[in-house]
Amino acid sequence: MAVSRISVRKDHLSCPLCQEVLRTPAAIPCGHSFCMLCIQVFWDNEEKGNRFCSCPECQYSFHLRPNLIKNIALAEMVEGMEKSKCRNNVGAGGKRRPVEASQEAGPSPSHALGGARPMKIPRTTGAPEALKSRICPIHDRLLEVYCCDDEQCICPLCALVEHRAHNNVLANEGRKRKQEQLQDIKKESKLRINMREQEQKDLRKNVKRVKEGVRAAEEHCEGVLSGLIDSLQRHYSTVRELILAQETAAVAQRWPSLSNLPEPPDLSSVSADALLPFEALRSAVSEFGNRLEAFSEEEISTVSQTVTSAAQTLEPTTRTEFLQCESY
Repeated sequence: MAVSRISVRKDHLSCPLCQEVLRTPAAIPCGHSFCMLCIQVFWDNEEKGNRFCSCPECQYSFHLRPNLIKNIALAEMVEGMEKSKCRNNVGAGGKRRPVEASQEAGPSPSHALGGARPMKIPRTTGAPEALKSRICPIHDRLLEVYCCDDEQCICPLCALVEHRAHNNVLANEGRKRKQEQLQDIKKESKLRINMREQEQKDLRKNVKRVKEGVRAAEEHCEGVLSGLIDSLQRHYSTVRELILAQETAAVAQRWPSLSNLPEPPDLSSVSADALLPFEALRSAVSEFGNRLEAFSEEEISTVSQTVTSAAQTLEPTTRTEFLQCESY
């Protein structure tokens, strides 16, 4: 075949999308050629994003999706190159060509991932540490795919084997999703922080109001008790003066004058009736004291219960209760 005598470099017969030898080559209207499956998957992804079909190489856009037809001449060139390589490999030792074996094994990882471009890289011996962290330790390929289920970066071959049934996307898409999630978390966290800060401000205001109310209640109670004590002191002074006046009057009545002392009177004539007014006064004062004490105990008990109930009511535990306290 004449085609087999033409010297063609392998990169001229490689698909720009999967970076491998063309499989069922198809030329699009702009003149570039791709694997038929690769360009179909690429255009499917563009249509899903509501974009026009375009050429991955020159970015030329097509208003209508072109119909793909197998490029027979280019396919014969690829076949001739494969046969020539195969003869050279067999002559060198009977070993099969790696590319041919990969074609028999099935579609490449890039086909399964919708046009991803897995890069073949050399062995990692002596590679920088930064590069090693981006290379799959099993398949020696770049970690270009993100597994959403396991939340880790994998290579295209891992996506076809270990993570075949998982939700896999390109690493850039996974990174974009994570950034969007991070932005949502930041917004939600900022909103929560603002709410907490506002709650703390409301709490400080209500605590201040409660303290002021407590001080006002203490001052009022002290004023009432001080007035009550003053009133008792005045009543005590009045009763004492009354007792002294009655005592003076009784003495003056019994003994009008002490200047001219007559014969010593018969003390037996002094009856106990003269002490009756004092006994009545003492009884009245005692009864008044008992009533005052009973009244004080009853009222103090009532006040204590009121204060205890008010203290329990003024101890809000939720944000709603604090807002209710503030409304008062």
